[in-house]
Amino acid sequence: MGALGVMGMIHGQCYQAVVISRLEQETVSPRALNNNGLWAGAVISSGGLEIAARRMTTNTVQYGTIGGASSCLLAINDNDWAVGYSYDGNGVERAVLQRGDNLEDLSLSQPAGFGASSALGVSNYGHVTGWVLDEAGLMRAFLYFQGEFTLLGNFDASQIGHDVNDTGTVVGTSKTDDGKMRGFIHRPAGTLEYVPGLGGELTKAYALNSSFSVVGESATILGEKRAYLYNYHSRAITNLGVLDGHIASRALAINDRSQVVGESIDGAGRKRGFLYTGGKLYDLNHMISQDDPLTVCSAFAINDFGEILAEALYDGESVTVQLSPLEISRTSIDASAAGFTSPGVFSFKLTGPAGSNYVVQCSTDCATWRDISEPTSFGTSPAYFQDDATGDAVITLYRLRLVD
Repeated sequence: MGALGVMGMIHGQCYQAVVISRLEQETVSPRALNNNGLWAGAVISSGGLEIAARRMTTNTVQYGTIGGASSCLLAINDNDWAVGYSYDGNGVERAVLQRGDNLEDLSLSQPAGFGASSALGVSNYGHVTGWVLDEAGLMRAFLYFQGEFTLLGNFDASQIGHDVNDTGTVVGTSKTDDGKMRGFIHRPAGTLEYVPGLGGELTKAYALNSSFSVVGESATILGEKRAYLYNYHSRAITNLGVLDGHIASRALAINDRSQVVGESIDGAGRKRGFLYTGGKLYDLNHMISQDDPLTVCSAFAINDFGEILAEALYDGESVTVQLSPLEISRTSIDASAAGFTSPGVFSFKLTGPAGSNYVVQCSTDCATWRDISEPTSFGTSPAYFQDDATGDAVITLYRLRLVD
C-alpha cells in the first residue's frame, strides 16, 4: 500500500504557475515578493539595461536611476518599500531605497572614503542591510536605519549582509583570511554568532524569518553542499537534503510559516526548484497544476501566503514565474482528522459554508484531477469522507471544489 495524504490542501502543495517576466509588452525581472503579492525588481530596456521597477496592483512603475545607466530593486517589505542598487553618474554602484516616487541614495550616509554599495534586504520597520566597499576595497556588511548607516564590524576579511528581520537582526556571509565562508547572525546589540554549519568549511546564510530561523547552504564534512535550516533559539540545524538523483542544494528564502524554497542541483549542473515544508523536501515541478512545458529551476522568494517567485524554463526560454497555491474558496480538509480507518480506506473531515455544494477530487500528480464523490451540500456541522479505492498509488492528493 502506498502512502496517501491530503498535503495538497494541508501544505498548499499544488500551485498555479504564471509567467510574469513578460507583462504588458514589457520584459521584467522580478527579484522579490511581499505579503501583498507585489514584486520588486526591474524592467529590461530595449538596450538590455535594467531599470528599477515595482509591480503595483494593476501596473508596473519604473523608478529610474540616480544618474547612471541602470538600477534594480532586490528586496521589498510589506509597506511596499524596496531596496536595491543604482549606478550613479560616475558609473559607481550605490545602495538605494525606494519608498516614494524616486530612489534614495543611501551611500550619502555611508562613511567618507567608502566606495560602491548595494542593499539586499529590508525589514517592515525600514532596517536595510547589504554591503559597502571600504577604503581597502573590501566588502563590509552594513545596517541602515532611520538615516544612520552602521557597519556591522570588522570581523573576518569581508562580509555581506543578505537579509534583516523586524528586530534589526542581520544574517549574511563572511569570508575569513584563509578563504573560508561563514554564515553569521548579527543582533542589534552588536552580538555576533556564526551559523554552526554541517561540518564542512563553507556556510552561507541567505535569509531569516521573524522567529530567527535561518536558511542557506553549507558543506558537509564530505564536502557535499546542502541546504540547511537553522533555529537560532534552539541552536538546532537541519540538513534539508537534495531531490532524488541530485548532488547539491541551497535554500534561498524562508517565510514566517518556516516554509523554505531554493534549488537542488544534479551532477550535470541542472537545477530544480524545491519547497521544504512539514519536514519534507518537495520538487516544485511535481506540484504545478497545468500542462505547460514549464520546468521550475530555482525558487528564490516566498511570502507568508505561500506565493513563490522562481526561475523557470518555458519552451526552452528562461522566464520568471509566480507560483500561487490553488485556493479552494472557504473550504478546507482537516489534517488532524485525516488517516486510515481500515486497510485501504482513507478518511478525513471537511468544512465549508452551510448550503454550498462540493465535490471531492483526487490526483496523483497535481495536474489531473478526478471527482470521487457526487455533488454534496455542506450542513452546519463538519462532513466526513471516506476513500475506499486508494489502490496502490504512491501518493494521493485530495481537494474540494465548490459546484453550483
